[in-house]
Amino acid sequence: MLENSVWFQYNKEKLIRSALADLYKCEVSQIVDNEGELYAILKRTMTKRELRFFAMTEAGISQGEIMEKLNIEAKDFDTMTHKSYRKIRQNTIQD
Repeated sequence: MLENSVWFQYNKEKLIRSALADLYKCEVSQIVDNEGELYAILKRTMTKRELRFFAMTEAGISQGEIMEKLNIEAKDFDTMTHKSYRKIRQNTIQD
């Protein structure tokens, strides 16, 4: 299901669960185990641009490349980071 997703485009190896566990600083087992459900929650919670930003950031893509691909300026990069991760840190994804 996730083969055509924004997440899989940038993170072929890394699971959404592990990225969220790192953010929440918790065990992977505490995060919902259905990757499709997690992706659906992220899509509902974030804008397309924020989701792409999050996927690219978690993939370790450089700030310059992210700014180029998303067509954002350096001054907007921090704002995008704050908005994206703030939405994820809301406890709607943990069990």
